[in-house]
Amino acid sequence: MLAILVSKSKPPPRKRENVLDGHQRQKQKLIPPLMRMPQFEFVSTLEEVFPEIVWIGLNLERHGLRNGIEIVSSFMEELWKRDHDRNDWYRFSTISANEKTLESVERDVLKTVSESFHCLALVYDWSGLSWAETDIAKEDAAAKVEAAVRKYADRFEQPYLLALSTVIYGMARADKVKFAPGTLPNFEAIATNWGSDESKMAAAQARAMSMAFFPSDTSAGAVNWSKTFWRTNYLISKCEPQK
Repeated sequence: MLAILVSKSKPPPRKRENVLDGHQRQKQKLIPPLMRMPQFEFVSTLEEVFPEIVWIGLNLERHGLRNGIEIVSSFMEELWKRDHDRNDWYRFSTISANEKTLESVERDVLKTVSESFHCLALVYDWSGLSWAETDIAKEDAAAKVEAAVRKYADRFEQPYLLALSTVIYGMARADKVKFAPGTLPNFEAIATNWGSDESKMAAAQARAMSMAFFPSDTSAGAVNWSKTFWRTNYLISKCEPQK
């Protein structure tokens, strides 16, 4: 009889779980539990990383892909020669905050990248770049910057990944990052065989590596640059019909 009663008894009702359980509200945002773990920091590629490498995109546009990569890499290599302990000589905010170091670089090297930094100084009214003065007009600078922002901002598209690959290549040249045999991503596929399985693999590796090279930077210079970059873009952008 007991066995019959047990077999017919219904299991206790399951407590319905809310998918938002464990989330924490911060103003208008809901923060999931994972992002509240110690040592876990969220980095926005668009808001934080892209403003730091837009100068690379400007150089790739000005000099062409191959020459641009060589020029940018050589420029970063010169900076690491002067301060090898600093790891982030690819960040715009770092470069603009170390004017004295830049003034020690050979003038011929500075000339190769001056226009890109002068464009950004003019458009965003950013200081620390007196070494980069050229004769470009502000109107022309704004047009170049707008074109670069439109072209290089999407982290899933080829232009952004070429700029990001340039950072990694420059770090390798300056001996700031090493690859074990057979582990070097095939960045050439991004440039010459975009859309192939090889290029997709290299793109995924580049994006993953960027999380190590671009940890959340809460320094005043980095935060101010990111905010100034996007605030100015919003103010100077034109209304466009939806496509």
